Amino acid sequence: MQHPLVTTDRPIAIYTNVQPEYIREAIAINHLSISRCRSGRAILIRNFLPIEEVRDVMILSFPSDVLHFTEISPDFEVEFLVITDNIANEAFSSLEGISRETLQGMRSIQSPSLALLTDAAFTQVKLAMELNDTKALHDITVLQLRSILIAFRAECYQRGITIGQWKNRSDELFARFLYKLSQRYHEERSASYYASQLCITNKYLTNICLAHSGKPAKQLIDEYVIMQLQLALLESDESVARLAIRFHFSSPAFLCDYFKRHVGQAPLAYRASKATPPPRKKIE
Repeated sequence: MQHPLVTTDRPIAIYTNVQPEYIREAIAINHLSISRCRSGRAILIRNFLPIEEVRDVMILSFPSDVLHFTEISPDFEVEFLVITDNIANEAFSSLEGISRETLQGMRSIQSPSLALLTDAAFTQVKLAMELNDTKALHDITVLQLRSILIAFRAECYQRGITIGQWKNRSDELFARFLYKLSQRYHEERSASYYASQLCITNKYLTNICLAHSGKPAKQLIDEYVIMQLQLALLESDESVARLAIRFHFSSPAFLCDYFKRHVGQAPLAYRASKATPPPRKKIE
């Protein structure tokens, strides 16, 4: 079983470099992550869209996002602050004008000043880890995450970027589709459902998905659901029967058929084949 990057017992962590599983294949996450590129270059495919990671680029990734790192240069160095969803919710709770949904279309920015502030926030969290005081670490992390988000908002404002607005209707619909998918993937797997939620036709949704990702809507939905199932298999010991209930499959057999059709392995065989040791951490 794969070891999660953060848990309820260890809700905050800082890592350097990319974990191997994110290079081998696209993988879903169940935490909030702030990444800061220090040198080199890589391409992060986040929710089917590419982001170039170079120096001073800061990227926000949220629970239920799917990530895949490609084109990694030999000198690529990156640092991640990883936080559980509960702590992330606290940081967002008192902020005005910025939320997960408003950030759906824009979660990365290249800014030397924001990079410096992010470095300072990371340093504060690292120092808090040395206090051996769980509550102090929690409170300091929430404050530092808020400071990063406020600075992110200010940087966007200075550049004339309105968070939550899109360049065109197509970009808006694709962002809204991905957001709705992240909220309902465990219940709905039909393109028609998401098209109806966006008040557009199936054909229009498919054309939008093809234009943005090169893949039709149904393929994106299935890939997303599969990655969420893979995450559940790797980070828990849930039975296939329990997963079938949680993901609204009509039976465990149907889930197994669906999974094997897309992955080439049965769910439990996949879990066994992907067992890995704990990731190396920079900070404990």
